[in-house]
Amino acid sequence: MQKLRITLIIIAIIIPVLISVLQRPALSNSLAALENGVSINEQPKQEPIVIQPAPKPQKIPVVKEEPKKKATKTPKKKVKPVIVLDPSHQEVKNLSMERVSSKSTERSAKQLASASGVLTHQKEYRVTMMFAKELRHQLEKKGYKVVLTRTKHDVDLSNRQRATFANKQHAALVISLHADGGKNYQRGFYVMSPTKEAVSKKRYHTSKKQAERILRAVAKEDKIFSDGHFYRDDLALFNFTTMPVISLQLGFLTNVNDDKKLANDRYIHELAKWVSNGIPIAK
Repeated sequence: MQKLRITLIIIAIIIPVLISVLQRPALSNSLAALENGVSINEQPKQEPIVIQPAPKPQKIPVVKEEPKKKATKTPKKKVKPVIVLDPSHQEVKNLSMERVSSKSTERSAKQLASASGVLTHQKEYRVTMMFAKELRHQLEKKGYKVVLTRTKHDVDLSNRQRATFANKQHAALVISLHADGGKNYQRGFYVMSPTKEAVSKKRYHTSKKQAERILRAVAKEDKIFSDGHFYRDDLALFNFTTMPVISLQLGFLTNVNDDKKLANDRYIHELAKWVSNGIPIAK
């Protein structure tokens, strides 16, 4: 009984002490709140939480691809067909010999002396050069590229060398130019082309056709010698070229009338136009 009383007394003492100890932090907080002018029942105000609206999704610009341009082909530059003009002869003759054909042993002078005007004493190599320059002008207007085998008089070019030059130009046509010598009564314009035996069948026919076209064009305007068309198989220029080839005989320097005409610039201009009329426009 005595022990029970003692236990109760101890409990009675300890419980108030524990309560006092537990209440001290709350009391301290209350006092601090009073000192700051805050009611113990008031809770500190919290800042309102502002909910930011979600950003609108940005539109991503759609880049349209440019349609691929078709690769344009650069047009090929049109190559003009070439005509080679050979103003025959030269200032100094060359009488050394060369073969006239690869199929023959026949030989002739590399370059004979020029004929001379019976009245004017003009030289054939000058007449042929003057005519070549005028004919070049007329043919260039028709769309051809025109190349001369020589552009001056003091050269040394054999007939075979002139043929080789023409072949290197890949010419469509070769025209040899002469102003002949002969009997004093012989006069007029005429043409020559290779024989059937001298060249290929194709070259024979193409050369013949072109010679006849030019002959017809000139015959409308001026005197023609004899029937106007002759064939040769002994000319190196004919036999060593690889394309159609003809020779134009502008007249006879040994004839007074032809000599005077070939010394006239106006006649040379007109004759070049007539010859050009017999050559088709370049394609």
